[in-house]
Amino acid sequence: MSRAEGTWPRFALCAKLVVVLSLFAPVACATPAVQPGTQPIGDAYTVETPIDWRRHDESDKIEIWTSRGPREDQLVFVTGLAPGEALIPELETFPRYQAGMTPEAIAQFVVNSYVLHGGHTDAAVHRVWPARFGSVEGFRFEYGYTTIFDIDVHALGAGAVKDGKLYLIYLEAAGQGLFDRLRPIAERIMDTATL
Repeated sequence: MSRAEGTWPRFALCAKLVVVLSLFAPVACATPAVQPGTQPIGDAYTVETPIDWRRHDESDKIEIWTSRGPREDQLVFVTGLAPGEALIPELETFPRYQAGMTPEAIAQFVVNSYVLHGGHTDAAVHRVWPARFGSVEGFRFEYGYTTIFDIDVHALGAGAVKDGKLYLIYLEAAGQGLFDRLRPIAERIMDTATL
């Protein structure tokens, strides 16, 4: 075998190694975008998180964090939805937040937004109760639905209306086990909101 012929197998092996390593590099080298501690949520409020999260999505009024991936869990922050605005604004037919909505109606608004967006079934608000959201009177709510892939999603939300705008934090998790693990973390984050 000539020197040129001996180089090709080494090059091919190195190329394969680079491809394999590049598949794992994002996992090995990624650092969480959200570190434990106080975190600003837009210009609206701050929260304190005890664990690392990754930012999944961000828009003008919505920020989404995930601990395991967006198909498994999402912690959603809504920073001042004005009357007439939708949680998921891609389609004009989506439900819109309206001034004067009760906590029960707001919880149903959140559920309806996701049911229409994903074609989910068995969506229901399970419970709504008063609770502070930062410095203002607010509420908490529990809801759930089944995805089109037959996965039960369990959720806990916190909300408040201040100066006519809607502020929300809600956790959605696939399966009861993951929800039970993340619920106390989400409650701690909700408890620390400074609005």
